[in-house]
Parts: sequence; structure tokens; C-alpha cells
Amino acid sequence: MLLLDTHIWIRWQNPQPSSLALSENLIELIETAESVAISAISCWELGQLVKRQRVQLSLSLDEWVATALEGDIEVLPKKAGQKPRRSRRIMFVL
Repeated sequence: MLLLDTHIWIRWQNPQPSSLALSENLIELIETAESVAISAISCWELGQLVKRQRVQLSLSLDEWVATALEGDIEVLPKKAGQKPRRSRRIMFVL
């Protein structure tokens, strides 16, 4: 499982100017991963970035998130008292 940082998820799903674009190697790593996930808090963080005008999206926030989560991207929930799931292969991209 490849767990994406909020900013990597945004930059992967929202094309950036060349100076901010993800490297081709990183894009390939994401797109060839067995599975890709984000933390549920990433959706909240994105909302805060949009609210503070730190990120501009081509769609409304709700539409962008729905589109960005199409396919096989898993959203990992965070519940009070929940222990992290163990996985044989978890990678963190920062």
C-alpha cells in the first residue's frame, strides 16, 4: 500500500506548473503501486487549503474530491482510539 501525503495527493490529481510538478519517477511509483491510499484527514486538510486560498482547484471542492477518489484510491479512516492497521508493505511519500 502506498500512503500519499496530502500535498502529494493534491499535486498528483491537480496538474501543477512545471516548477511544482511531481517527478515522473514519483508519478510512475504512484500509478504502478499495488494500492494507493490517503488518510481521511487529507480531505479536511484540502478543504482548509482551499478556504485559505493556498490551493486553487478547477472544480468545486466536493466535485474535485469525488473525482480524485475515483478508481482504487482507499481512504483510511481515523477513529478515536483506533490503532493503525498493520500491513506488510506501507510506504509513506512525503
